[in-house]
Amino acid sequence: NKIKVEGNQIETAFYRVKVDDETGIVEVFDKAGNLLLNGNEIVIEDEVGDLYYHRSRFSPELIKSESGEGFQYGSFKPKGFRLEEENSRVKVTFETEYYCLTWPYRLKER
Repeated sequence: NKIKVEGNQIETAFYRVKVDDETGIVEVFDKAGNLLLNGNEIVIEDEVGDLYYHRSRFSPELIKSESGEGFQYGSFKPKGFRLEEENSRVKVTFETEYYCLTWPYRLKER
C-alpha cells in the first residue's frame, strides 16, 4: 500500500491522481486508465437578485473558470503548487489568485 509521487501525479494500488499545476484541476483515473473524476474547478458566475428571485445576467455563459472557459473578463494566476508526502498520505496544496478590473459605470448615449 505504498503511495508513489512523481511530478504532479500521485499513484496508489487502486488509483492515479493527476493535478494540473497551472489550474489545480484534479483528474482521478483507475488502474486501467479510465477517467473517474475530473473536478474541483472554480467557476465564477454572475447572478443578480435576492433571496426570492435571481437570474444570471449573462445566461447561459459563465464569467470565468479555471480551465479558461467563459468571457475574457479576468484571469486566474497560479500562486503556488506543491505535493507534500506525510506518512501514509499525500497533501495537495494549490493556491490561485483571480485578477479582474471592472468599472461600476455604464456608458449612456445622450
